[in-house]
Amino acid sequence: MSHTNSALIFVVAAMAVSAIGHRFAGAVAALSSAGRFDFFLTGPFQRFAIAGTDDIETAVLLPAVGLVVSQLAARARRLASTAA
Repeated sequence: MSHTNSALIFVVAAMAVSAIGHRFAGAVAALSSAGRFDFFLTGPFQRFAIAGTDDIETAVLLPAVGLVVSQLAARARRLASTAA
């Protein structure tokens, strides 16, 4: 499995928590997915260090995507409650 496929799994997990939970849960899921990606899938392995620039981009985009999704989900819930 490539790093891209693994990163997509982390993104989907963070998005699911963000869509179901609140903003704080989405932020925690986004940050933990970035940490897990960094720790387990980037060299040097099992350390919080990144050697490649592609991995740096992925580690930055993982929490960004999770935070955006959690914000959008919170806004959608607020609009749904206002419409009801």
